[in-house]
Amino acid sequence: MNNFREMDNRLISYVNIFLLSNRLQTVMDKGLQEITSKQWILLIILGTFEEAPTLKELSHKCGITHQSTMQLVKKLADKGYLVIEEDKKDKRAIRISFTDKRDKWTDQYAKQNMDFIEKMFSDLSDEEIEIFCSAQFKLYDRLGTIADEFEL
Repeated sequence: MNNFREMDNRLISYVNIFLLSNRLQTVMDKGLQEITSKQWILLIILGTFEEAPTLKELSHKCGITHQSTMQLVKKLADKGYLVIEEDKKDKRAIRISFTDKRDKWTDQYAKQNMDFIEKMFSDLSDEEIEIFCSAQFKLYDRLGTIADEFEL
């Protein structure tokens, strides 16, 4: 069996993306109150829109399927964090927006959530975080190009 640390660094990084994702989700789900880590990420991404996005726009920005996005949105709507409304211009589309309950949740847990983020990155220097972030953007963009190639 190969020693993991002797493998090509690209392969190690590829495997670590999945391992980090799994561990992060497990740890976050234990620490979050009322919602899951995937639901929290959706709320964060939803907050980056200037106005209520369509489900299609939200799923694209989240990088997950329409069906997976709808599952998360429905669960958050059932819990009272989101509102699902028919688009006024296109009756086939739906728009997703926050409720006051989401705002209260964000206010209540903002410090706890930021403390977690700070603790998670505490062993990295500012320079390492900047390099890590830059590399992630490049990988994300590259995966977009690869996805386009698959959709020939």
